[in-house]
Amino acid sequence: MDILAKLRLAFWGLVIGLWGLFMYQYMDEDMSALKRFKVGKNPFSSKPAYDKPVLKKYPAPVYNPPPQVPTATVPPQSSLSLVRPGADIKDIASTPLIPEHAREDKPVDMRLDERDKHPAAPPGFAMKETRHFVIYEEGEEVTDELAATLEELHG
Repeated sequence: MDILAKLRLAFWGLVIGLWGLFMYQYMDEDMSALKRFKVGKNPFSSKPAYDKPVLKKYPAPVYNPPPQVPTATVPPQSSLSLVRPGADIKDIASTPLIPEHAREDKPVDMRLDERDKHPAAPPGFAMKETRHFVIYEEGEEVTDELAATLEELHG
């Protein structure tokens, strides 16, 4: 056996020995605590000490009604017999699943009113309004690169 295998074996032996020492200390405390506990019998394993309640038995009724003769039963009917041919039923009215709305019912774009509320660009600045932003940039005009980058970041 070469020296590395022997050292590896010795190292793991020491590790396992230290682990065993610590576990023995904890188990020794647990085993001494176990002696202090009194083990009693399970209170639910035996029958209860009290008597079961006695059900009262009542006498038979004095009057016995005569048995009834069952009447003839009507066989169950299908619901198809409720719709009779010859009625003036032409077709089932079809309704679309999603009702269509006229163009007049759609809400007006509220951003048109907001455009008037944006302050004018101060002297030396340019203003550009995009779909999501009002951009102010120093210079004569706002660069398209800045506007495109902001819109891309917005998503």
